[in-house]
Amino acid sequence: MAPPHSPVIANIPDFTGPLALGYMFGCGLFGMLIVQVSVYLTHFPKDNRWIKLLVCTVFVLEAVFTFMTAIAAWNNFGKNWGDVDTLVTIDWAWDPLPIINALVASIVQIFFAWRIYRLSSIIWVSIPIVLVSLLQLSAATYYDAKVIEGANSILALLSLTEWVDTWLISSAVCDILISTAMITILARASIKSHFRRSSASLNQIIKFTVETGFVTTIGAVVEVILWRTMSQNSFHFIFFLTLGRLYSNVLLASLNSRAILSARRGGYIDVAASQTRSILWSDIASTAAGSRTAKSAPSTINVQTTKMIHQDTELDDIAKGNMTSSFTKPSATELV
Repeated sequence: MAPPHSPVIANIPDFTGPLALGYMFGCGLFGMLIVQVSVYLTHFPKDNRWIKLLVCTVFVLEAVFTFMTAIAAWNNFGKNWGDVDTLVTIDWAWDPLPIINALVASIVQIFFAWRIYRLSSIIWVSIPIVLVSLLQLSAATYYDAKVIEGANSILALLSLTEWVDTWLISSAVCDILISTAMITILARASIKSHFRRSSASLNQIIKFTVETGFVTTIGAVVEVILWRTMSQNSFHFIFFLTLGRLYSNVLLASLNSRAILSARRGGYIDVAASQTRSILWSDIASTAAGSRTAKSAPSTINVQTTKMIHQDTELDDIAKGNMTSSFTKPSATELV
């Protein structure tokens, strides 16, 4: 048995404690993902097949990840409890985890890169995001293969610092690029809009984009910092065991945002509130929850309802990628 205070194991709680937290947080986030997938399947059964396939693929990968972490947790804190040798050896159940983590992140990042292209119609904005995402996936795959080749030793992991750096930093940079591009595109559309309700809807979407992008970006950045400053312990594993679940939850949260119930004011349906939830996703669904609600609006037309109709046209143009065409001339009705 290795000595308790060897260079690799300076403090045993610093190895076991973060792992326990990572296992618990990861299971909690997987539970949230189950709820989100259930909401998605309930509200959007007629989405395009490739979107449903994407959701199912991410869910299956996360299920495999959670199952493998359950095995690793049992081996660490059950079967091998008290054996210090296990602290210098990465459990075999960890072998597929880096690839699954990087693959889920890459799927979500490339999906949002595609959404950015659909909104802006500028391919050079999305290409760097895709390339950086593939770089982090390649680095994670190479790192995982070398660790397995090195008999899953902690020393083998520490000898691959540059590949871990490439993997984690690339993922963080990709998240920053996605958030920046989305916010820039929507902010420009909001500034050019002549309709107050359209601007308010776009501002809500910008806020949602900041909040969701902030989660994965901060998680990736903190993991990089912990790895670079505290690689002699396991604190960086807390984020390793949860970051993939954050990516999948952000993806489902974005898709499920279309299910927000329309607000009602003065007996009339606020179509702008309904349109807010689908502005980014109108081209991936064959039906939208808001369309059924809109059809139930009273047939009486007044000035307020007319303003909403003009705003809806503008938001539809944005959803189809025409970010500027609908903002050139204000409607006379809006000025009433």
